[in-house]
Amino acid sequence: MGGDNARLLAAVGHEAEEPSPLQLLALLERVLSISGWFWKTNAEGRTTFVSSSYAAVSGMQPGEVLGRNEWTQGRNLKAAMARRLATAAGQRAEFSEIEYQQMRGDALEPIWCISSGVPVWDAQGTFCGYWGVTRVITERKRVEQRLQASEARYRQLADTVSDWIWSTNERHEISEFSAAPRISKADILGRCRWDFADAQLPENDWPAHRATLDARLPFRDFEFVRQNDGGAKHWVSISGAPRFDGAGVFLGYQGTGRYVTERKLAELQLARSEARYRRLATLSADWEWSSDEQHRFTYFSERAINLSFNTPDQGYGRTRWELEGIFPEQPQWGEHRRQLAARKPIRDFEYPRASLVPPRVRWTSVSADPVFAAD
Repeated sequence: MGGDNARLLAAVGHEAEEPSPLQLLALLERVLSISGWFWKTNAEGRTTFVSSSYAAVSGMQPGEVLGRNEWTQGRNLKAAMARRLATAAGQRAEFSEIEYQQMRGDALEPIWCISSGVPVWDAQGTFCGYWGVTRVITERKRVEQRLQASEARYRQLADTVSDWIWSTNERHEISEFSAAPRISKADILGRCRWDFADAQLPENDWPAHRATLDARLPFRDFEFVRQNDGGAKHWVSISGAPRFDGAGVFLGYQGTGRYVTERKLAELQLARSEARYRRLATLSADWEWSSDEQHRFTYFSERAINLSFNTPDQGYGRTRWELEGIFPEQPQWGEHRRQLAARKPIRDFEYPRASLVPPRVRWTSVSADPVFAAD
């Protein structure tokens, strides 16, 4: 204690090895003069003393509080704080960091205060009251309120683009989860996502996702599927970012989630429709092809290699009129190229193509539709 007190007193110009109670009180009052005050009560809880800083900090005169009950004088305590204070006072026990609001003189808005106190006993063990300190924390509370408002706005924004918000701890166990339909908090809190999301289903790539989490990397739109007792599958998409404390210690992840079942079912239906279309096209045509925006071939189906007597290397990267055996000077090619330039559908365009081995001419008919980025 001697060393600590000596350093404190040195800060205010004292050189004594051991301070007296009056010196300590003076030091405490000086420290509190900026944002707080020192106070005493009697055994009945009535204020018997406030330090000189009380008037400047609280905006009230000492006479307005002396003789009044310290626990009830114009304070606005939340229920939890009131219970803590009542319990401590009833048991004549020490209390700390009791927050409350109090009007500051003629100010329209109250100030926020935080009080701590210790019981005082005389030499015979008789309870004499409390000694304590009160600090004004209005600015801190304003910052907290701004942070809470900012968090509320963030949550509102997150709610508009997602179905729920979630957080995990450092072991990737879900620790927070906002309300979401079809998901029970009791089923998921305290569990890792892969423990309840059917890790064995082939659609779920959990090893890759867990590697991302272990590397503490952010992720977007990771999709996985859950299967209910009736066998129906529900797809979920989640995005998240790692959380760290001020020292850089990993705390877990936080992020958003949304249902994408309708989209996934539509994608599956589209894939099935495309497969049916390709089977139909195979029955009604000899081959399929595609070209880029310059009309150069980018794809031939397998049958095209045999039926059009060229290898892919002979066709890829060329236009149709640049293929071997084509007679581009024929009049139908001019009209065909004008249709392509106008991005119009092609229907039953016929042209001859010659080969040397074996020597012959084969006629071909092609039909096609233009493809645009939105498709």
